[in-house]
Amino acid sequence: TIAEIAGELVRNHAEDVLLYSNNGGDPEFKEVIKERLARVKGIDPAANEILIMTGGQQGLYLCPRLFVNDGDCVLMEEIAYAGMIDTIHDFRGRTVGVKIDDDGINIEALEEALKAEEHVSYIYLVPNFNNPTGVTLPLEKRKAVYELACKYNTLIVEDDPYGDLRYAGEHVPTIKSLDKTGRVIYCGSFSKVIAPGIRVGYVTAPDWMIAK
Repeated sequence: TIAEIAGELVRNHAEDVLLYSNNGGDPEFKEVIKERLARVKGIDPAANEILIMTGGQQGLYLCPRLFVNDGDCVLMEEIAYAGMIDTIHDFRGRTVGVKIDDDGINIEALEEALKAEEHVSYIYLVPNFNNPTGVTLPLEKRKAVYELACKYNTLIVEDDPYGDLRYAGEHVPTIKSLDKTGRVIYCGSFSKVIAPGIRVGYVTAPDWMIAK
């Protein structure tokens, strides 16, 4: 199927796929993503902009590049995605691991960390099928994390490469769908549902973040 699609694109849309693309990605493709985010993820496309990435990892790279200064910290679960940890350290930021429970990050420990750390750039979470623990954060904790981010005026980076891989149970609303203050950056990827070699991901966030 992928070979058929690739062949059709090269035969009939060569100028679109073989030349430089629009900055930020193809507008029609972005509209498809926006529609799907609204329908499946509960994310309001009117309040956000889409940026197409070379895989979701590029979005994770841009977050510390834009928001982490020397010595700033990023709060995350004490067992977290190693690729994100390494990237933050590459930008001379610090990662602070927060205690986890059987159902994900401990809310009391997260608030203590927000109180203790002077320069928190953002909270990084993989709420759906966390890498590497596999835990899905329940809705009550998602709401609590968002409320703390509002209280302490920090950002949240919601990394969701696995959310479409649910085979049992109910879908849990994204943290981004709760966002009324424009502080959640949502990173998505097609690597886990199509193929990682295609290298297509995206970030959705308020316009001012996308502009950066």
